[in-house]
Amino acid sequence: MSPGSLWALNFDLKYRPPTRYGAWYVGGGLNLLGGTGGSDTNLNLLTGLEGRRGRTRPYVEAKFIVGGGSSFQIVGGFTVR
Repeated sequence: MSPGSLWALNFDLKYRPPTRYGAWYVGGGLNLLGGTGGSDTNLNLLTGLEGRRGRTRPYVEAKFIVGGGSSFQIVGGFTVR
């Protein structure tokens, strides 16, 4: 695939185990990776922390994409509710 035409879609589900603050989550899902040279389907495994108070909630997440295009990502940002 040409790097200039690469795209990806992620469909993930998150589960929050019962913890004291409820900030930690784990999850998994489907990753669709495509471009002009074809497409690939991979598995997502993820874990992260998300703030639980306020309208703007910071988060940090680690995601491992398992498959033909395996990769590891660490992302962070804000969720606005």
